[in-house]
Amino acid sequence: NKESLVENINNGNSESSSSKAANTANNGEELSTVEIAKKVGPSVVGIISTIQTGINIFGGTSTSQGSGSGIIMSSDGYIVTNKHVVGSGTEFTIIFSDESSETATLVGYDVLTDIAVLKCPRVGLLPMEFGDSTTLTVGQTLLAIGNPYGYTWSLTSGMVSGLERMVSTSSSSSIIPNMIQTDALINPGNSGGPL
Repeated sequence: NKESLVENINNGNSESSSSKAANTANNGEELSTVEIAKKVGPSVVGIISTIQTGINIFGGTSTSQGSGSGIIMSSDGYIVTNKHVVGSGTEFTIIFSDESSETATLVGYDVLTDIAVLKCPRVGLLPMEFGDSTTLTVGQTLLAIGNPYGYTWSLTSGMVSGLERMVSTSSSSSIIPNMIQTDALINPGNSGGPL
């Protein structure tokens, strides 16, 4: 249900979370970059947000689109992304790793934390397995997966440059605490994807 999904997001859990971090194998050793990409890739989605901007000269509707990334949160179609990815959109398309797509509806969002939840009708999805960010250390390798500039399922690597950073948001003039600083390349379109 919606309440347990929100609680899981707030606690950093997903439907498939377990006590092991997403970047470790059953024996506790770190997975390789290739292993992580194969494991996480099917749980990363592209998101196209469409907004109606008015009436064109022919009397039809004019639209504009934005795009970003998202994470499959549950097998029954809940997708988590950033609020600024969905923006003021009224129509949303989810693009899956197999390049199929589904329409989605906006379930809710929080401007302060820049989080949004979408719901698509597809079931049987592979939810993202979350790691434990409290175990991160400066200098540790991390990966960013997303759809920068419309290139689907792009992977970049970097390191944890800093922990517990305070980030101010331009949209709400608020400060978000406990952010992870990285030198991994994160470009427009990566927003909403996993780190």
